[in-house]
Formats: sequence, structure tokens, C-alpha cells
Amino acid sequence: MASSFFNLTEFQASNVIDTITIGDSILVGVSAYKPSESINLPLAIKQKTVAYKSGIWETAIIHEYSISNKGVNNVSNLLMAFFADWNIDEPKANNIAFNQELNLFYTYNHSNQILYTGICLLSPGNTLPYGFDLVTGGNGGIDITDNYTNEEKWFTMNNSRTHAGNDGDSIDIASLLTAGPYTIAQDDSITIVWALIAAKNQYELTEIALTLKENYLLSSKEQLLFTNQISVYPNPANDFILIDNSRGNTEMQIQLYNSI
Repeated sequence: MASSFFNLTEFQASNVIDTITIGDSILVGVSAYKPSESINLPLAIKQKTVAYKSGIWETAIIHEYSISNKGVNNVSNLLMAFFADWNIDEPKANNIAFNQELNLFYTYNHSNQILYTGICLLSPGNTLPYGFDLVTGGNGGIDITDNYTNEEKWFTMNNSRTHAGNDGDSIDIASLLTAGPYTIAQDDSITIVWALIAAKNQYELTEIALTLKENYLLSSKEQLLFTNQISVYPNPANDFILIDNSRGNTEMQIQLYNSI
């Protein structure tokens, strides 16, 4: 297991973050890293982060992870999780809820509902939400106020706790959304796409998540993001697209179609 939070970083960079501005409205950051040598996971990870300066997705940050198996055997029962400790207005008045249909785990302030934030899995797959009460003893859940051990991480990645907070003003909360399990064959890769979303209300939050799930990703047959040949982003796009050719000088033909 490798993680990167609570002042713990069990990854090492393969290259530094490279950022690209596409037109006036889209910012793309790309980086690559792998688990540290002490972690027994033969994986290489390429992360692409996309942010929009305008439009319906301007309050979302999209993270695409291409995870490649560099080992000699298949990697099975692989889980990936996003942890977030949202602090909205008064942190001790925050609640958590889960929209299973959208794979959206969100946080809001029960006494002043002016902002909603959420973690959403955009790519196909199953998710498990786990809500933490950040108080000594965990209030019936896992207590991570003193430490968050590997055993506790694995437990929370394999168990569901859809609610945290007590509708009062006494408990801070955090959330973990896990995707998987996945299997990656030798010399193969998978792509997992997440979005971190902020919205003014629950309706707007679910609308942003829905449009991202419906439009950001193409169908599996059409999707070109992080393939072994080329990468095309952002998708959809209005004015500009960027095409990465990972096949070097190999000649290829590309056809682009407007879906409208």
C-alpha cells in the first residue's frame, strides 16, 4: 500500500510537473511517479490534471490516472482512494452524504448550505464511501485523530460508512472514496478518472457531476485518453485540443469528428 497524506509520501517522482495552457480557459498539468522502492507495487503512474477557467466545469478539477503494471505478474485486487478533509464555513457543522448513482461522495454545512464539495469517480467502476468523525474514539467509526495506519486504511477502503457528523456543531468530518477492485495484466494499464467538485447547492453539484460523467469521457471505443498510442485532451473542447504522440516518429493518421 502506498499513500500520500498526513505528512506521509510513499511515492517518488519520475518527472516534475509540466503545465500547459490551452487557449484562455484550460490549464493542464502532467506528472509521472511511482511507489517508493520500499513499497512492493510495480506500478508506474501518469497523472493528468485538467482545470477550466469558465463554463459549467470551472468549479471542478479533473484528475486522470494512467496506472501501468511494470512487474512480471498480474496486479490484482488493486484499490485507489481519494481522501478529503473539507472544511466548509464552520468545520464542526459539516455533514457527509453519498450519491451512489453518480459515485459522488459530498460534504456540506448543515446550518449554512451555501457550498457543497464532492469527490466523484467519472470512469466506470464501483466505489465505496467511508466517512470519518474526527473526534477521539471515532464516534463509531475508525479514529484517525492520532494516526491512520495501513491496516486502518485498508479497512476503510473495503468498508462503507456513508454518513459522518451528527447534525450538530461538535464534530469535524473527513471523507474517503475508494474505487475498484481492478486487475492490471503484465505490461498493461488502466485509467481511473476522478473529479473534485465545488458548487453552490446540492442540485448544482449533481448537475456538474452528471455532465462530467456524460460528456468528459467518451465511450470506451472512442476514448483516446492515455492510450498506448496518442492522448487527446481536453475532451470535449470548444476551441483548442492538444494531441500527444507517445509513439515518437512513427507515422500515423488521425481523424477528428465533431459530435454536434
